[in-house]
Amino acid sequence: MYDVITVCHYIAYYCHLKGYELTNLRLQKILYFLQLLFLDKIGKPCFNNRMEAWDLGPVVPDAYHHYKKYGAQFIPGERTADIYEIDEDDKKLIAFVVSELSKYSTFQLVDITHEQKPWKDNYVPYDSHEISVDDIKEFVNGSR
Repeated sequence: MYDVITVCHYIAYYCHLKGYELTNLRLQKILYFLQLLFLDKIGKPCFNNRMEAWDLGPVVPDAYHHYKKYGAQFIPGERTADIYEIDEDDKKLIAFVVSELSKYSTFQLVDITHEQKPWKDNYVPYDSHEISVDDIKEFVNGSR
């Protein structure tokens, strides 16, 4: 399990290499689907940071606040030393998620998350409720 900022650095670097546009909003959706895939495929979370149900879908506050200085602009991708802490197999899973999600617009991803149980069960307007790893596990196990 990684710190979410390390994962974000790798996502930004990978997006830069592939020419994918990455904003903070899009990053938040990628993190949500990444957590789903890790729990589904390897049975453990990708990162240990708290996820919450916000108006535009799931958000990892630590990542959001780290990148909020970019507003709605693109997040630059550069090679940082911490990306070498990520296992090669995990990098492949991250790359797979980012590449698959590149087929959708950011707001299509928002719409998809709004239809899924982890966000729907935890969203309260004008408040932030946690989407726990258990909520995501339950959703993953129930959708098989």
